[in-house]
Amino acid sequence: MSYHLFPANRPAYIGAGIAALAVSGIVIRLFYYWFAQADRYVIFLYNHAGATPFDDRTVSRYWMSGLVTGGIVLVGYSGINWLLGRLCGLFYKKYTPPHWGLVWLLSVLPVSVGIFWITTQLNQPTLPPMLAGGCVAAMLLALGPALYLGSMTAQAGADLVWLLLVGAGLTPALLLLRAVELPGQGILSPVTAYGIAIGGTGLGLVWSIVLIRVQSRWLTGSRPGRAGQFLAAGVSISYLLLPLTHYLFASSIRYMSVAANFFARSWLLQGVVFLIVIGVAFGLERLQQHWIS
Repeated sequence: MSYHLFPANRPAYIGAGIAALAVSGIVIRLFYYWFAQADRYVIFLYNHAGATPFDDRTVSRYWMSGLVTGGIVLVGYSGINWLLGRLCGLFYKKYTPPHWGLVWLLSVLPVSVGIFWITTQLNQPTLPPMLAGGCVAAMLLALGPALYLGSMTAQAGADLVWLLLVGAGLTPALLLLRAVELPGQGILSPVTAYGIAIGGTGLGLVWSIVLIRVQSRWLTGSRPGRAGQFLAAGVSISYLLLPLTHYLFASSIRYMSVAANFFARSWLLQGVVFLIVIGVAFGLERLQQHWIS
């Protein structure tokens, strides 16, 4: 993978532009389908359990569409880069995908304009600018880890598999620490909620530590992961692939999940969850470096 965000050679910009054009086209096409063509009463579950087009649950479904789209980009971009990497290998050539950051930057304008126009101008009801902006923000945030991990599939090989496996250990913390707010909503008892939050996080941590130990002891020559890579893997699994899985397989009809299935209702608690997971990721990086050295 190229580590130069702004390369000196023109072909690199052409490659990044082609990738950005393809990614932007897929994103805009999906949003056009969900917001302009599909039955919104199905996609966003209008009238389900009394839901209205602009209540909190439905609003969260709007921006969750950005995360589902991010999951689709992750799967598609990973597959294309993996295939190109293998094809070039057949001819003893090395395929280096465009820098994911440059692809992201080149995608910002078309994705932002496309999503904002579709959601504020097409079908009924159109979204107010604030909600349309939320869809744009969610999509741009999702594109980062999707393009980052997607680029790695061209060359990383077994190292990427281990990175994803270790990163998966962060998923329980990302999804289950929020359980501590459920007693206040009358859903779980405090003992059960804290047991789920602490137990799930602990099991995920043990999973990651065991895998790091196995990798460092028996897989000589493997490259150690970095905290940012562990975070990208954990976030992608938790907030891109799982929402996509929910969309595809949760029901006989395909609809967007509410954000409460993946995020805390309290933004303060969600921020604390992110800080804890970031700390764990850096701890895993240090632990791996210690065992490998």
